[in-house]
Amino acid sequence: MPSASDANESAKVLNARSEMCGSLRKLLVTQSTSVITGVMFMNAVLATVAAIILGQSGVDTSSIGIGVEDAAKHPWYNLLLQMFVYVIILSITSYTSSLINASTKIPKQVSTAYQNGIKLIPAWAWKTFVSSTIDILTALKLLDMNVPSQAGLFALVVIVSSATLAVTLEAAVPLVGPFVKSLVETQKTCMALAAGYVLHLFFGTFASSTTAGQFLYAGILSAVLPALQTWLKQWNWEPGAAKASANFAVSSLNFVLAYAWNDALDTTFAALMSQGVAGQLLVSVLMTMLGVLVVFMAHTDLVTDPHVSEVVVLVAGMNVGWTWTDFASACMGEQSVSLLVFWLFTTAVIAVWICAAFLMECAIGQLEKSWEAGKLPMQAVLEKGYGSASA
Repeated sequence: MPSASDANESAKVLNARSEMCGSLRKLLVTQSTSVITGVMFMNAVLATVAAIILGQSGVDTSSIGIGVEDAAKHPWYNLLLQMFVYVIILSITSYTSSLINASTKIPKQVSTAYQNGIKLIPAWAWKTFVSSTIDILTALKLLDMNVPSQAGLFALVVIVSSATLAVTLEAAVPLVGPFVKSLVETQKTCMALAAGYVLHLFFGTFASSTTAGQFLYAGILSAVLPALQTWLKQWNWEPGAAKASANFAVSSLNFVLAYAWNDALDTTFAALMSQGVAGQLLVSVLMTMLGVLVVFMAHTDLVTDPHVSEVVVLVAGMNVGWTWTDFASACMGEQSVSLLVFWLFTTAVIAVWICAAFLMECAIGQLEKSWEAGKLPMQAVLEKGYGSASA
């Protein structure tokens, strides 16, 4: 009969296997796919609606939608355009998420991972809405994001309004039915990403634009923000607005870290990325491998806080998605194309990545089976590291 210590060790190994494969699934399948799908689909819808509004027959891939030059000429068109695109994508993704949640054929852990990834898809449209607001205010000479005081004030307004909207909707809207629940949860993620984006812009005004400066900025945030997030999560908040606000702050700070590391990595690989499709492909492969390595390290003895591991997976997943989106943009290049060609290209990119995500999902499933059967290379090393980290 197995002893209590054997049973405990077995539970650790099972938990280790679940955590590792779940993290790889988030990194390579759900979060990276949500970034690529969200950005590409948003650009296609944005380009289509902008072309209709401006009476254009094609798309300038160097400037999707209404850029800074047109912002002062079409301020309300621009904001309404962004809002319209956001509502379309939010509705589609919320409905898709509700279908996944209602499915009984998808394992709960896999379902949760996919729903968390889908929530990020409309977030890029909302972030673009905020970015367009910055463009308009900049074109009208009402805002300069390079001035810390102005950037800080704008960030404060966005953060307070986003948090208020997210917390109010969560408290006021009855979560009746899977669609409404998915809509509210997705909207909260969108608000958190926008808040994280403007907070990153504010912090960035104090950081040097050099590679060393960007890494110093990202490193300081990586040392400070996870500790702050852990404190926010562990504090005995009263249920209601206070706890919801704390959760919103935790989510927002995740995105601050993601943007910080994206800037640091882009600065590091800028010379290679400027060498066209081949250079960007190499960067994307290197960053994907780096993401896998970082996620593995986040579950070993080097990291003992489970929350830090979650942050690492999210930050790595978003950066993997961003780098492959950059690769898709490099393939298209800066040119004027028809809406039909642009939509065909968008569809092809999304289809190719979904196929790649499916293959990676199959590979992760095989990894789980091999690990369970004891046929995984270096299995003892993995179980020792992950088991101790999960204890």
